[in-house]
Amino acid sequence: MINLITSYYLSDNEKRQEEIDRCLVNNNNSHHIKNIYLFLDSDQCLDRLNLLIADQNKIVKVRFGKQPFYSNLFEYANTLKNEICMISNSDIWLKSIEKEDLLVKLKKHKDYFYALTRHEQDLSSPLIDKWCGSHDAFMFNSPINSAIIKYINHLQNVLGSENVLLYEVKKLNYYKLYNPCRSIIIVHEHESNVHNKRIRINRGDINADGNYSIRSEKVKPSEPN
Repeated sequence: MINLITSYYLSDNEKRQEEIDRCLVNNNNSHHIKNIYLFLDSDQCLDRLNLLIADQNKIVKVRFGKQPFYSNLFEYANTLKNEICMISNSDIWLKSIEKEDLLVKLKKHKDYFYALTRHEQDLSSPLIDKWCGSHDAFMFNSPINSAIIKYINHLQNVLGSENVLLYEVKKLNYYKLYNPCRSIIIVHEHESNVHNKRIRINRGDINADGNYSIRSEKVKPSEPN
């Protein structure tokens, strides 16, 4: 069973809000997900959540008050000792797991780290079929090495954010990175195509030590033996 750590926010665009809501509802209904640790951007999020979902038994509300950084999400995941955790974007939901042994292996091997590429809302998979290094969810057996967290103080929705995260994971020379995206199916809901202005950080940025560097890594579709 999976512990999902994600965030929930209110969009100014109603169609976009419906997409965010649909992902949360689908994840709440997933039999693969044990708990959802939900970072709430505002008190207004809580009001909409209460209208959206009646049965909130698996939802743990984290009243954060702003958009979390990756570091905040991973820090929280590290409080869930020896648990399979998934950190995903708000517009992602878990559709299916075709090979349950992938979870067994993740639980057994502390050094396994999954970086998943998404399917789209129509279940097409252009980013997998013509793979370009996109990742929207990460799975691991908590706790993750805390040395990584220092260097991922950035938002999820900046361009290249996941590539910077994977760079820091790989840099430790401990984790084995896999992308079992054809067996663990995550779906991206973004037909609205609403985007805020975003910067790209994996072409070079300032890390937590104040040093400028180019940090970027990606994981081709792959599964552990």
